[in-house]
Formats: sequence, structure tokens, C-alpha cells
Amino acid sequence: MVKLFDAHCHLQDPRIFKMTTQLIRTALDSGVVHFAVNGVSEKDWHLVMQMSDQYPCIIPCFGVHPWYVAERTPNWLNTLKECFEATPSAAVGEIGLDKGSRGRQIDFMDQVEIFRQQLELAKELNRPATIHCVRAFGDLLQIMKSVGPFPAGVILHSFLGSAEMVPGLAELGAYFSFSGFLMSMKESKAKRMLKAVPAERILLETDAPDALPKSNNLDSLFLVEGDASVPEDIQAQGENSTSNDGSPANNPAEEARDTSTLSKEILNHPANIHNILSYVASLLEMTKEELADISYGNAMRLFSYEGSKVLKEGRSSHKFRLQESKLFSLQDGMNSASSMTQTLSGELADGQRKLLALAGANPKAVNPLVTQLGNGPFGVHEKIEAPLDPTKELSRMISEHKYEEAFTAALQSM
Repeated sequence: MVKLFDAHCHLQDPRIFKMTTQLIRTALDSGVVHFAVNGVSEKDWHLVMQMSDQYPCIIPCFGVHPWYVAERTPNWLNTLKECFEATPSAAVGEIGLDKGSRGRQIDFMDQVEIFRQQLELAKELNRPATIHCVRAFGDLLQIMKSVGPFPAGVILHSFLGSAEMVPGLAELGAYFSFSGFLMSMKESKAKRMLKAVPAERILLETDAPDALPKSNNLDSLFLVEGDASVPEDIQAQGENSTSNDGSPANNPAEEARDTSTLSKEILNHPANIHNILSYVASLLEMTKEELADISYGNAMRLFSYEGSKVLKEGRSSHKFRLQESKLFSLQDGMNSASSMTQTLSGELADGQRKLLALAGANPKAVNPLVTQLGNGPFGVHEKIEAPLDPTKELSRMISEHKYEEAFTAALQSM
């Protein structure tokens, strides 16, 4: 099963928040290892923080989305900074600029001011920032040039820009993340743009619960249980099972149904990152496994900033690998020592048995050594047993992955 990293989603969204545990479990079972959960306003930062504390797989991100700029409080920036102080594992996001139909309802100068302040904060903290940009790439590039470069990276989430935009943005530290929205782009244009993105800058995301991928077959998608936008006849089928590669297991007995005939309000499941993987891989003319390795490695590298969960997990894994290696070396040495002890003990017991047999055959000619053995603490008729093999307990600890305990025990026994 491939490993995947959902570089951008909103699992704190009230439409799916109560189902988070089930959604995460299904996505994890499908091969998704981490989820970068992006806050959008002061109102949901506490939920993102709460989810990060509850789920090790969640990478928390805090930011003010351009749609919610007008809802900010006078103290919003201090509150944001306090979130980062309380959550060293957090990145910045979702922030950005929007001149689309909804973004036009928000004063653009306000958007620019709030975006710039958050971008400067990301650079100061040396954390990656996730950027939302709709019809404002010229303004975005200008601001990024004035504030950047960004060695910690910035993520252009659900990127739908042109191939010509890619080089200039990449030079400033941009990563390009692709969601189901890519399927709304003309395929030839999408393919040309994807080919322009450096392989080391490609990320995959779901933007769940939004951006449901298009599909000619509904059975190829994971659906959110209880989603009121899903027709009742489809809800009755239940949530998809998972195939060997982590994608939904299609039921050949079910009639294929095109998602284009369904409501645009249907919620997106984080496990649908497999559909994004398949689509992007096909446009790049590579296997799903190749793209999964590339995008996962890029995300792991990007989110390995100081204090991040990814970095801590990497260090912990490295520490246990070193301990495990040392333990197996110690165990080999102890096995050798134990074997020698068993041999010597056996020879001693054999010699004692011969002396006892000699004493029994000729009681008047008792060997002084036999007398010494008879007067010993065990008595002449006590069976001499080999000492307890210390490697058995060590092997048990290693098999149970109790490396700290085993390492200490091994050192004490040397």
C-alpha cells in the first residue's frame, strides 16, 4: 500500500467535525499517514489545536483565510502568535488573496494587509505557509518577492495557475499542491502546467470536505457517511471498503454512476486523495506508486521544521533503530557468553556426577573433593543446574518493542 500525505484539508469544518474519528480511521487504513489541517479564522483555531492534541497524524495550521478577514478581532495577530507559542508543531495557514466571486465581497486592501502580516510571521517563525490564491497571482507574486524568499517553503494549495507562473513562484520557495479542483481545468492545460512543476515541488491534497474529485463512477469515491447531499439510494450502500492499494474497492454488481449528475454540495472524504493521485499520475505519465513516493517525500521534507510532529517522529524512529541495532549486537554477544556458560556448567556437572559415582563404589576411599561437595550448600545429591539464560528475557523485550527497558537490562547484565 502506498503512503500519502494530505497536504491541505479542513477536518475541523463543522460539516464533518463530528465524524472526524471515522474519517481519519478510514483514510489511515487507505494509506494516508498525515493530514495538514488548516484553520481559517480565530473561531476555529481552538478546534484545530484540539484535534492536533487528539490525533498524532494531524499537522495543525493556523491562519486567517481571505474570506474571513472582515471577521477578525482587533487582537487577531496577538492571538495568532499565542497559538504558535502554545503549539510548536504548527505551520501557517490558510492565508491568501482572493479576487473571485466570493473574494470580491471582501475589501482587497484588507486582504493584502492581513496576508502580508501572516506571510512575514511565517518567515519569522521559519514555518511553511499554505496560500489560497484565486485570480490574484500577479499581486501574490509581487508580495512574495517583497517578503521572500521563503526557505521554509510556501504551499500554493489547489493550484490552478498557468505553466508560465511556475518557475517564478518555485524560485521563491513555492510548492504546488493539487486537489480535485484540478479536474475542472482543461486537461491539456493541466498537463502542460504539471509538466512545468519540478518533481521535488509536487504535493497532493483533498481540501476536504470541499473539492470532491470528478469521477465517471461513484463507486471509485469514498463518501462521508450521513452526508445529506448524497442520494438516499447511494447512502444505503454504505461506505466503500478498501482495496489492496488503499483505493475504494469497486462493486462490479453496482451500476456505475457519474458524479457530474450529483449535487455539487456532496462532501469530500480525505481518503479520496487516491483519486487525485491517479489523475495527476496519469497526466504526468508515471505510475501511482512513483507519484506517491515523490509527493509523500516532498511533504515529509516540507513539514520537518523544528518542533514539527514529522521531525519528532523521524528522530524517535531513528533513535529506536539505533537502540534496536545495539540491542541485537548485545544479544549476539550474550548468546555467545550464555553458550559458553552452559558448556562450562555442563562439564562441571558431569565431573561432579563421576566423583559421586566413584564415592558410591568405594565409600572408604571418599575423595576429599567429593566430601567438599557434600558439605557444600547444595549437598552431594543436589542437581547442579545451568544458570538462568538472560537472553530469553531480552528477546521477549525486543519482540515487544520495549527497547528502552531491554537496552537498560542488557547493559546491566554485561
